[in-house]
Amino acid sequence: MESSVNTQAAVSAIQKVLGIDLNDSQAGEIAKIVEGAALQSAVETTRSCSSHAVACCPEDQDMAHKIARRLKQTEDALIANLSALR
Repeated sequence: MESSVNTQAAVSAIQKVLGIDLNDSQAGEIAKIVEGAALQSAVETTRSCSSHAVACCPEDQDMAHKIARRLKQTEDALIANLSALR
C-alpha cells in the first residue's frame, strides 16, 4: 500500500506512542484508518464552510453558491487524490 508522507508520519507516531513495532499489514491498516479520518474531516469541513458561505451572504446568493461550488470542487479533488493513494 502506498500512502502519503503525512500518513506515514502519523503511523510512525502511533507506533512510537504505543512502543511497539508494527508489521506491514498492521501499518497498512492504521494508514487506512488515518486516511479515512483525514478524508472525513475534509468532507465535514467543506460542508460546514459551504453552509456558512450561503448563510453569511444572503444578499449575494450567487457569490455564496460560487464559493460553495468551489469548495465542493476542491473536496472532490482531495477525495480523488486520497483514493489514488489506496
